[in-house]
Amino acid sequence: MIPEIDIWRSANVLVKQHGKDAPIEAAARADEMMDQGDVDGFAIWQRITAAAEELLRPEPRPGERVQWLRRISRGAGGTENQGFAHAQD
Repeated sequence: MIPEIDIWRSANVLVKQHGKDAPIEAAARADEMMDQGDVDGFAIWQRITAAAEELLRPEPRPGERVQWLRRISRGAGGTENQGFAHAQD
């Protein structure tokens, strides 16, 4: 069994390499695994596909809880820049 963290790491690499096409690439690899008769490989790539889709989802689903994080960075000359990012539960 592949740990969940490795699924998300793989999905993140695919998103960095293929952008919005990452789920398509992962699904193609899942199909390759099935064509080779590798049921375990197919299941892993299905999980990676789902993770890539989740990483690319721009907004929370209706009713989904989110946690807002305050992000502060120091700009040039020591000025403070504030922004907000959301992280899912």
